[in-house]
Amino acid sequence: MPHACKRVFAMAIVLLGMSSAFGATTLEISTMNIRWFGTDKPPTSGPDPEFYRARPLDDRAAVVKEFLQTVVHTKDVMAFNEIVDVPLLQSLLPQGWNCISYQHDGIHQHVVLCASPNYKFLPVSYDDNDTIETVAMGRNLRPAVRVDLATLEGKRLLRIVAVHLKAMPEETKTRVQQATLIAQDLSHEKPVPTIILGDMNTYDAKTTTMPQPDTDYLQKEFDKFDSSFQRLKEDAPFTFRSAQFRNQFDQMYVNGQVQVAKAPTVYPLCSANPFREDNGSKFMNFDYYYQNVSDHCPVKVVVTVP
Repeated sequence: MPHACKRVFAMAIVLLGMSSAFGATTLEISTMNIRWFGTDKPPTSGPDPEFYRARPLDDRAAVVKEFLQTVVHTKDVMAFNEIVDVPLLQSLLPQGWNCISYQHDGIHQHVVLCASPNYKFLPVSYDDNDTIETVAMGRNLRPAVRVDLATLEGKRLLRIVAVHLKAMPEETKTRVQQATLIAQDLSHEKPVPTIILGDMNTYDAKTTTMPQPDTDYLQKEFDKFDSSFQRLKEDAPFTFRSAQFRNQFDQMYVNGQVQVAKAPTVYPLCSANPFREDNGSKFMNFDYYYQNVSDHCPVKVVVTVP
């Protein structure tokens, strides 16, 4: 091939790559469990009773607002767990952010999805609401919130499934059933760019005494819908911590139509040592963070979709 033709050919390849990427959209997405947020009367039981000491809700809301807007500071989409007061949570986000959830009577830990003013949520084509109700299992569990993220003009970009699966080590079978129901719901339509994220409450095999870790079982169920699903590896060993427990509950799964531009990062407090003498300050101080923000740390990822 003549030298000039090679240059033209190479330029054509570059332009082809540019044109294929031109229509892509980059999204910054986070997930966070904000423990029992929105009530000053949470249950008095739990593994760490000191969390439940009385404190003014307004004081905690101000701290959470500062944390969300200055530390989490996610550009496009945020998923939340354990939200008792959804309107209060939305009021803490930057102006113009929109949140969706579902109705539930009594004190309930809602799953919530929020998007910046640049996007809107649309119901999927095969359902008339934003939830997978069956994931609640006919019990007082949390349904999954499932919607399409779209541009303001209506172009669908990404299917998002936000979850808070059943807690406790002995509930592996329930979590697997919930994953099965999510996969069955998604199977109503051929795969589109999809992310499943939230508090999965997964444990290792040693803790559950099952043959495999919970994450393997969830992966198998999601694979039944789309075998290209993968669990995204995070940059820290823990997303949940207390003086008694540590785990990586908060996770993200994406299918092959979603490209990861920046792997998930976890706010570093949950993997820090709470017993060291110089235990940090403010949001990097274990006691302050635990009492005022949560026992979970936010996870953030950057993805690209067609």
